[in-house]
Amino acid sequence: MDLEQDQLRKLIDENRRLKQRLFELEQKEAEQDTHHTKVHARETTQVTQVLKLLEQRDHNLEAVSAELHQKTEELARLNEQLRGWIAALSMYQQLVDAEPHPILGFNRDARLVLYNRAAVEAFGPALPDRRLRDVEDIDFSALDPYLPLFVRELLKSGRTATRSITRGCRKIDSQGFVMGGPDDLYGALIKITVSES
Repeated sequence: MDLEQDQLRKLIDENRRLKQRLFELEQKEAEQDTHHTKVHARETTQVTQVLKLLEQRDHNLEAVSAELHQKTEELARLNEQLRGWIAALSMYQQLVDAEPHPILGFNRDARLVLYNRAAVEAFGPALPDRRLRDVEDIDFSALDPYLPLFVRELLKSGRTATRSITRGCRKIDSQGFVMGGPDDLYGALIKITVSES
């Protein structure tokens, strides 16, 4: 009987160990299920955040695309206007070039912005290189060394003016035409006529 009791105790101890082991395995499985549930919940939250971020970016992209479309249309409209201004400027330049007397145009800052062929003939081939230069930086001594002063006075007064000088046997008449009004002066045109006196 001792042998049977001993075997019975061993079987009971083994049974306890097995139950303990089974309990531990069940706990571990429960922990893993909890961990997997947490991981799954975390992954679901991350996926949701990514989807929201993608939706926000899509919305931003649509807004930028609409703005870009609007700017493209505006740019096309401005390009069309620019082509019109270029065509008008070309016609204006042809009209000015047809004048046999030198014509010079200055902006409100007394910078050379316009000249015709007769002006290039009168003041030399370097005149085109002087475009957008201050009137003081241009050599007008071939006809009228006082032309810069006349341009400055014309722009300052804001009124059309005429002046004449005699150099040797030539009479040089300069007619200044102000462009714009007293409050919105944007430049002046000078027409120079040379005659033998």
